[in-house]
Amino acid sequence: MKLKTSFFNEGFLLNDFRKYSWVAVFYTLALAFVIPINIIMILSNEYINKSALKDLFLLNNQEIQSILILSVPVVLAMLIFRYLQVQISADSLHSLPVPRSIIYRSHILVGVVLLILPVLITGIIAITLNLLLDLGNYYSIYDVFSWMGITTLMNLTIFLTCVFVGMLVGISAVQGVLTYILLAFPAGITILLTSNLDFFVYGFKFNLDYQLERLSPIPRVLHGFNPLNERQMGGGEIVVYLVICLALLFLAEYLYKLRNLENANQSIAFAKLHNIFKYGVTFCTMLLGGLYFKETQQTTAWVVFGYLIGSLTGYVVAEIMLKKSLGFFREVKNFKGYAVFGAIMLVLILGIRFDLTGYEKRLPPLAEVQQVYFSDSFYYYTNLEKYQMGFFSEPNNVQNIYQLHQKLVQDKNSNYLTKSQKPKRSAILIYQLSDGSTMTRGYEITYDEYARYLKPIYEAKEYKQAHYDVLQVNPADVEKITLRPNMRTDTYKEAVILNPVEIKEAIEVMQQDVLNKTYEQMTEQKVPWANVSMLIANNKLNNYPRLAEIVQQHNGDQQINATWSKSDALLEKWLKEKGYYQKARILPEEIAYVVVEKIESREQWEEKRKTGYVMETGNSNANNIERFEIRDKSQIETCLREYRDQWFLDDFFSQNTEGYIIGFYGGDKRNFAYGSFAAHNVPDFIKEHFKD
Repeated sequence: MKLKTSFFNEGFLLNDFRKYSWVAVFYTLALAFVIPINIIMILSNEYINKSALKDLFLLNNQEIQSILILSVPVVLAMLIFRYLQVQISADSLHSLPVPRSIIYRSHILVGVVLLILPVLITGIIAITLNLLLDLGNYYSIYDVFSWMGITTLMNLTIFLTCVFVGMLVGISAVQGVLTYILLAFPAGITILLTSNLDFFVYGFKFNLDYQLERLSPIPRVLHGFNPLNERQMGGGEIVVYLVICLALLFLAEYLYKLRNLENANQSIAFAKLHNIFKYGVTFCTMLLGGLYFKETQQTTAWVVFGYLIGSLTGYVVAEIMLKKSLGFFREVKNFKGYAVFGAIMLVLILGIRFDLTGYEKRLPPLAEVQQVYFSDSFYYYTNLEKYQMGFFSEPNNVQNIYQLHQKLVQDKNSNYLTKSQKPKRSAILIYQLSDGSTMTRGYEITYDEYARYLKPIYEAKEYKQAHYDVLQVNPADVEKITLRPNMRTDTYKEAVILNPVEIKEAIEVMQQDVLNKTYEQMTEQKVPWANVSMLIANNKLNNYPRLAEIVQQHNGDQQINATWSKSDALLEKWLKEKGYYQKARILPEEIAYVVVEKIESREQWEEKRKTGYVMETGNSNANNIERFEIRDKSQIETCLREYRDQWFLDDFFSQNTEGYIIGFYGGDKRNFAYGSFAAHNVPDFIKEHFKD
C-alpha cells in the first residue's frame, strides 16, 4: 500500500480507467479482427497460404495493424493529457493536494496498461489457436511472443513520444502533428540534409539504401519485421528503443513539473523553446524547398530560390503558430530574426559551395588503401556481410580505380551541376584504409566519356566475379541448364541440357566467355540470344546466398540466371557442336520479314511510341516515315545479331543523333519483337537504303 500511495493515486487511476477503457476495448476488437479472426478465415480456404499466417506476426503487408500501432497510442496520449491543453481543466485538477509527479505517473500507468492488455489478450488467443488447431507448421508460439514484444515496444515508444510532445505544447492538434513530425524527424532530416549536400558538394554520396527506415518507428512499422527481408529487430535495436522510452518517460515528467499551467492554448508551452521551434521549422522547410527545386530543375539558381521560398514560408508559418496572429506582418523589425538566419545560411552555403574544407579534392593516400569498393550503387556494399563481393584488392585494380577517381576530381566542371543530355549513372567509390576507416565518394557521370579508365576495371576478374553469377557456379551443383531464346516466334522452343558431362562443359565454356569479355563487349547493349537458367540442386542451395535469399523471400525457382550474349563465341561454337544451337536461338528462317524505319527526331520517336511501333507492311504512313522491308535471310541474320532494345533510342536522341527502329514479323504479320539501331551500329545495307 505504501508503494501504491507513493507512486500512484488510486482516484486518478480509477477515473482514467473508467473514462478511457473504451480505447482498449476498441483496440482489442480491432486486433482480434486482424489476427485471430484472420487466422480462422485463412484456414477456412481450400488452399492455406502458409506465409500469410506467418506474415500476421511479422507485420508484413499488414496495413491495418500498422495503422493501429501508429494511431491508437497517439489518440490515447492526447486523451489522457487533454486537460493540460484546457485552462479550466488544468487549474481544477492541479488544485487538488496531489503532487504533479504522482498525477503524471498515474496517467502513464493507465496508458501503458490500456496499450498492453489488448496485445496480451490477442497474443493469448493466437497461442490458443495454435495449440488447439495444431498450427505449428504455419506460425510458432515464438512468433506470437515476438509479435507481442515488438508491438508493445512500438506502442510505448509512440505513446511516450506523444506524451513528451504534449508537455511542450498547449494545443491538442499541434500535439498530434508534432508527434508524427518528431517520430519521422531522424529519417526525414537525414534525407533532407544528405540530398541537399549531394547537390552542393561534388563527390558527396550517402547510402540511403540501408538502415534509413531504422531511424524512425513509422517506416519501421509500415515495412514490417520480416527477417527474410533483413528487417528483423535485433537486440541492439530493442535496447535503443527501451532507452528512448525511458528517456522520454523521465523528460516528460521533468517538463510536467516545470510547465506553467497558464500556457494552455499556447502552441509552444515553454517560451525558451520558441526560437528553437521557429528556426527549426525554418531550417527544415528551407531544405525541403531546395530539395524540390533540385529534383525538378537541377540548377543552383532554382535551388537557392527554393531555399528562399521554403525558409520564408517556414518562418511565417512558425510565427503564426506561436503568436496565433497575423499582426507580426505590420512591422518590418519582426523579420529581423529571419534576416539573421538568412545571413548565417548564406555564409554556410557559400562555404560549402566553394569547398573551404577541401572535401571535394581530397583523396586518400594510395599507400594506405587496402581495398576499394567500386560500383554504380551501394547494393553489394550494403549486403557485404552476405555476399562478400564488390571490393577490389588487387594492387593493379586499386590503382586503376584510384586513377579514375583522380580524373573525376579533375573533371568537376564538366560533371558537376551540368544539364548534359547524355545519360548519367552513379559511380560509387568506398575506400577501406589501413587504419580501419573508410572514405566514400559518389559521382554522376557519363560512363562513355571514361571508357579509357573503365576498361581495365571492367575487364578485371574481380569485377566480373561480382557482376557475373555464372563465375560462382560449381557445375557439380547444377541439375539442368535451360536456354530460352529472347524472342518468341510462332513456335515455342528451348534447349535443355541434362547430361552432367555436358552441363560441366557448358558452364566452363560460359565462364571462359565471361573471362574473355572486353569492355566493349560488356557495354555493347545488344539483345542477347537467349536467357540461360541453371537449376541448382536442393542440397546445394546454401552454397549460393543470394539465390537462397530470393527463394526464401519470393518462393522463386532455385536457378541462377545468365545470358547467352552475341559476343559469346565459345558458347556458340559448343552449342553447334552438341546440337543445341537450333533450339537455343531464333533463326532467320523463323522470321518472315523485317521492317526498318529511320527516326530522325525525338518528336517522331515520341509519336511512334504513342502508336505502338506499328510497322506492318501495307500500313498507311501518316508521319511520312520511310519503311525498309527486308526478306533476305542473310540480312535478317545480320539484324538479329546487331539490334538493341527499342528503349535505347532515348539515349540516341539525347545525344542529338538519328536512330532506326526495327520490327521482326511472322508470315501472318504478327510482330515477334521490336528493337533499334543507333547511327553508329546500323548495318551497311540499311544505311545504303536510306541514302537513296
